[in-house]
Order: sequence, then C-alpha cells, then structure tokens
Amino acid sequence: MLPSWTGDVKAFARNAAGPLEWPAVSLDQRPPRTASSLVTALVLVLIGAFRTQPIFAFVATTAVIISAAYLLWAIQRILFNPLDKPENAHMPDLNRRELILMAPLVAGIIWLGVYPAPVLRRMEVSAEKFVRQVESKSTVRTAARER
Repeated sequence: MLPSWTGDVKAFARNAAGPLEWPAVSLDQRPPRTASSLVTALVLVLIGAFRTQPIFAFVATTAVIISAAYLLWAIQRILFNPLDKPENAHMPDLNRRELILMAPLVAGIIWLGVYPAPVLRRMEVSAEKFVRQVESKSTVRTAARER
C-alpha cells in the first residue's frame, strides 16, 4: 500500500516534467511573461543561452537530462519498490503535526502556480534591467565578431 502523500509527490513530479507540447519559440522572440511549467521556462533559458554561450548551454542541457533521469529513478525507488524491512509496514503515514506543517507549503506552491503575478511584478523591473544589460553586451560582442 502506498502512503497518502504519494499522490502529492506524483503531482509535483508531473508538474516538473512539464507540458506535453513544447512552445513554438523563435530565437528572435521574447519569451512569454509567465511560463506554464518549470520545463517551459528552462527550455526558454537554454534557447537563449545557446545564442551567446553554446558550450555552457550544452553542459547545462546535459545536466538537466541527467537530473531528470535521476529524478525518475529516485521516484521509482521511493514509491514503487517493495518494503525491504517488515517493521516499516506498520509505520504510520503522516501525523497531525506533519500535516499542519506541510499544509502551508503545499498551499503556497499551488498559489504560486495558479497566480504568480505578485512575485513576477516584484521581479519585473530588475529582470528588464538585466535583459537590457545582457542584450547590450550581446550586441557589442556581435559587432566585434562581424569586424
């Protein structure tokens, strides 16, 4: 029998795995303001990184693939392996204190997933400044390469 929090872990892992369809993004387009999942945001970052630092982007992409494989392997071992110690079969699931501590964290994760605008608004000014900085350095490098 699986513990009651198994569904939560599977839901978080599925969300981390991302959408079934990749966004159609040209390298010349700006990414959307919000990403529908972690993978979509990661793909957009890696696409941008390939334009300026292809070697680092390749290393980062390889690390992401290895991390995803490890995540799937760990979830399989944690949730679907048989019990190796019979005394663990009678171990209680979550007690009331653990549920009370976990509830605000889960609520915060769900809230940020459904309505990320307050956090994104606070980051907008500094993110736009950072993008302008990177774009200006990128145009300087491109101009230097063309010479």
